[in-house]
Amino acid sequence: MVPDSGIQYLLDASIRNLYQIGDLVDGGLQFNPGPSVYRGLWVHDAFWHISALLFLGDTPSARLALENLLRYQLPSGQIKVMAPNVMNRETPIVAYTMFRYARMTGDREWLASHWDRFERALSWIEERRKETLMDPASPGYGLFPPGFADGGLGGVGYEYASVYWGLIGLRGGVDAARWMGKPAAARRWQIQYDELMRSFRQAARRDMRMNDAGHWYLPLRVADTSAHVPPQQANWPLFDAQGIGHLFDPRDTLVTGTLAMLDDSTKEGLSTNTGWLKDGLWPFFGSLEGITSTYQRNYAAAHRLLYAVANHANALGTWVEEQLPRSVGQKTSGDGSNATASALFIKQVRRLLMMERGDTLELLAGIPDSWYRPGATIAVNDCPTTFGKVRLTLSISGDGRRATAVVGGIGKAGDPGCSTMDMRGLKRAGFSSADGSPLPDYITIERGRSFRLSLGNK
Repeated sequence: MVPDSGIQYLLDASIRNLYQIGDLVDGGLQFNPGPSVYRGLWVHDAFWHISALLFLGDTPSARLALENLLRYQLPSGQIKVMAPNVMNRETPIVAYTMFRYARMTGDREWLASHWDRFERALSWIEERRKETLMDPASPGYGLFPPGFADGGLGGVGYEYASVYWGLIGLRGGVDAARWMGKPAAARRWQIQYDELMRSFRQAARRDMRMNDAGHWYLPLRVADTSAHVPPQQANWPLFDAQGIGHLFDPRDTLVTGTLAMLDDSTKEGLSTNTGWLKDGLWPFFGSLEGITSTYQRNYAAAHRLLYAVANHANALGTWVEEQLPRSVGQKTSGDGSNATASALFIKQVRRLLMMERGDTLELLAGIPDSWYRPGATIAVNDCPTTFGKVRLTLSISGDGRRATAVVGGIGKAGDPGCSTMDMRGLKRAGFSSADGSPLPDYITIERGRSFRLSLGNK
């Protein structure tokens, strides 16, 4: 629950739309990106859908949709849905989703029962990279073989989406092995991760380019020398790498330069020319950028993007995949009621409410100041996180003079890590402790501890 009725309307509509475009196919549950053009199984979109289901607490549907993906695993360990062109990232995406599901639900038994599939997927990633080590002169040396990137980039070739997801998959393998008490597997995949990251850094130094405004960015194509592709086109994979995988330091030029480059070409609050539609806007690209901006702690950008995405929904609270700015025309691309856009809007709002960051769960860090208004209620009810389920309610009285925060115990006492509640927005809204003393910027919440906090406002 959020205190902006427009955002709440879109959140509710997004949940409804996500389920309306789900199907049972050959007895398996799959959530489709769209109702017509994209009514089918797309692994990358399925990851975003399953993530949204987990955030909503629908772990049974998330498990069924994930197990449906595993039907497409070959004996080699590869997950192969895209045909005839190979999409290299399908396999690491599913491997990461397996760990993400198990970690969010705390279900070690499920991951143990599927460990052979998980391990074969990670082995496939290793083997694919080894294929590129035969030719040191190749532009893809140490990365991944040619594949189909999609998302605004056609054809088959060396591309960085596979590399980003290979890194995310291997990092997920390391974390999964440690969580499952398998130190040998953790060491093996850490070595693979480190080697792939070194190869990526070397290639990125070679391939980084500067746009006309002087901002450095990395094109999606490896060794790209084209002059006709806009810098922002198909530059979504970095959002997965940083907003989901948290692979880089937030100050890394690769991240900050790319985000600045995207800001150089905006209309109606969203970057243009990011996907397939020339001069077009891709609303859920904005959600991915907003999730990344939240991780970067650039909350002003995250709020701008939230409302820019919201302002491109139709009256029923859904989106087309791509559309032209009003000043350019009315053409659209993809199909309407795009469920991937809905899933990512759910994720975008959730990340503002709470964000896992290393060994800390940050609560309320991304809340817009405008939401701390008289009569406001912000609430999550048993929302799954990697720290355990979260139950939180922040209520502000109708006259704006009192506020109450109630947090249920998150995890168990003695579990690693902690939670923090960001109080800076409440401070800016004029609130103080009940006794009139200033609020701290953050309140640290120990694992398993519940508490109630009463605030006043002059």
